[in-house]
Amino acid sequence: MTDSTSTCGPHNQTIVVARVLYADTDKMGVVYHANYFRWFEAGRGAYMRRRGLAYSRIEAGGIQLPLVECGIRYHRSALYEDLLTVRAWVTRISAVQVEFQYEIARGDELLVTGFTRHATINGENRPVRVPDDLVAALNSAENTPDVPY
Repeated sequence: MTDSTSTCGPHNQTIVVARVLYADTDKMGVVYHANYFRWFEAGRGAYMRRRGLAYSRIEAGGIQLPLVECGIRYHRSALYEDLLTVRAWVTRISAVQVEFQYEIARGDELLVTGFTRHATINGENRPVRVPDDLVAALNSAENTPDVPY
């Protein structure tokens, strides 16, 4: 597959709901900035599982997806006991990378936007082409039930 925009996008997203725990916050009850990446991971993992291709299955097939770049923009703070909606979708699949986009909201209020970019590597830490079954799963709609986060 050549470098291209995925057929996925916000229209083909996975939604995960998470409640802010006390352990996620600082002394002021505001979510610690790095914890948003945990919710990105929860959304990304659910995205994969709901398409029938969990990370554990990908890794059992000899492929790993290490993080190679990430970014985040903070619009508003999440607070202790907030109920968050995490949206995740694929924005790009290239020959050896996959990029996810995320939004985290409290109700209708957008709190955070961000992205993660992942390389596809083999057991020797060498780049490999994104496998066809992974491309197909990433471009598919949700089709497998998932246990809530």
